[in-house]
Amino acid sequence: MRKFLLFMTLALWCCSTDSGNSVAGGPGSETTNGIVAMVDGAKASYAAVSLRRVDYKAAKGEVENVMVNPDFYADSLGFIDMEQRIKSLDKGSYRLTIIHGGSSFSKEYTVEQMAKEFNIEDGKDVKSIALPHASSITGSIDMPEGSDFVWVGVRGLDVLIKTDSEGNFALPFLPAEDSLKLYFVDEKYKKFYDSTSVELEPLINKELNLATPKPAKVEGIVAMANGKPASFASVALRPASAIAELDSQEASLIKADTYANEDGVFNVKEPEGEGLYRLTVAQDGYVYSVVVKSGEIDDLDTVQLMATASMSGKVSLKSGSAYSWAGVYGLDVLVKTDKLGNYSFPTLPANDSLNVYFVSENDSIPYVDRDFSLKSYDVEFLYPSMLIGDFEDCEDDMSCGGWYVNAGPTGSSISPTVVSKAVAYDSVRKSNVFHATYSLSGEGSGVWVLLGKFISEDDGWNLSLLDSVEVYAKGDGNIRIYLENWEYDKEQAGQVVKAASDLRALSSSWKRFVFKPSDLCVDYADDGSANCKKTWESVKASIKQFSILPYSGKEFYIDDIRLHGTLF
Repeated sequence: MRKFLLFMTLALWCCSTDSGNSVAGGPGSETTNGIVAMVDGAKASYAAVSLRRVDYKAAKGEVENVMVNPDFYADSLGFIDMEQRIKSLDKGSYRLTIIHGGSSFSKEYTVEQMAKEFNIEDGKDVKSIALPHASSITGSIDMPEGSDFVWVGVRGLDVLIKTDSEGNFALPFLPAEDSLKLYFVDEKYKKFYDSTSVELEPLINKELNLATPKPAKVEGIVAMANGKPASFASVALRPASAIAELDSQEASLIKADTYANEDGVFNVKEPEGEGLYRLTVAQDGYVYSVVVKSGEIDDLDTVQLMATASMSGKVSLKSGSAYSWAGVYGLDVLVKTDKLGNYSFPTLPANDSLNVYFVSENDSIPYVDRDFSLKSYDVEFLYPSMLIGDFEDCEDDMSCGGWYVNAGPTGSSISPTVVSKAVAYDSVRKSNVFHATYSLSGEGSGVWVLLGKFISEDDGWNLSLLDSVEVYAKGDGNIRIYLENWEYDKEQAGQVVKAASDLRALSSSWKRFVFKPSDLCVDYADDGSANCKKTWESVKASIKQFSILPYSGKEFYIDDIRLHGTLF
């Protein structure tokens, strides 16, 4: 009978209605003493609680980013039953820590002080404790000889972190309004060689410089941001052509090789190999990034960090790929495109030429890249655009990017017969251009000469998103463009399906020509009429050859052929 009554009593208590102001263990219950944890006037539901000896230190060297690993939790109303916890403790001093979100309470007590503070002897009372917002510490410590880093912990808490190789450290989440004692252990976690006490204020970062003061004159490069030394700025040196480690998105521009000191001074070892390297220095939204030659780094004196910029864009995905990786040569940042090829870099260096690259899914080599430059605070969208021919480095068949010249089988001719021999400097364009003379033996679709670009026999280009084709040209006749996919028209057996533009008249001066998809149709009639057998829709998904054909003249010049709306 007594067991049944006890069960009914517990059931009624568990199922009672809460008015919203009551707390577990309130008047009339078995346990009425303890703590109600509060954050900004609200009850800290399920706050994490720990009790540690005040001299407690981590047992071994393992990184632990949390302040404490909880021993128990408050209930849904923020109530913490302290009676049995305190009675189970041995005599001595303990640190009581309560955590809820970004707020925490931590204080040292003897067992007797806790019993008195929380009315263990008298019972019948609940103490409300406010959890102030947490604080943080950044600082530096001398490195013991033979250590590459130092362990940093807080007595009475579980947190344990590593310094960098210069002894700089950061503890981002610590309790405020109480004196904490930091301890420092060598790399092998054998020797506790230093300690210090510090008191923190809520939401304030405490800078703690425990390193031996350096001489007033420091050899190195000074990093400045907003007119002040860029203290503890991150520094990295990469080959200018380096790409990030794939399959691991990285939001930060660099993974630091080293850090500037409190005065913003850093040193970078000159690379042994010759070549170009990108030096990047970053701190809190300000960046200095520049490409330098090996041997020139020591010549740097002061570098000015500038506010960053952001950039978004779009790239054409390779056939069958669900996404591509996007990065910047010489930086560690790496983002993934969506299934349409859209990508975004939220933070990039400003005021320097950058080169973004793209690596296809399940690949390791960039399949396309492009140069761009941003100004501080820029938010820019780079619309896809790809230069497929400028003839700048066209010195032989191997260096001309797949460009070639050809003539029809009916006696027509083009000279030179090799693209590299047709490339010459043009004083108006101030660049190399293609120039050829030609002769047509008659009229009609079977009579032709062309400047063509071989793309791919297997994959081709998917130009479904093509906005336009841009060509600079001059001469004494006309030109049109052809885009072929080498698929055979079922109605016209043996005919290669191609999309062609109408004829555009050349002049003796350079002129920019723009061909839109609406200007293209298959086997465009030679008389210029729009009697197309097929539309652009039928060939756009797999273009394997691009050609420029001159008509009704003797010579033509071509330069800077660009596809807009696509990037491969």
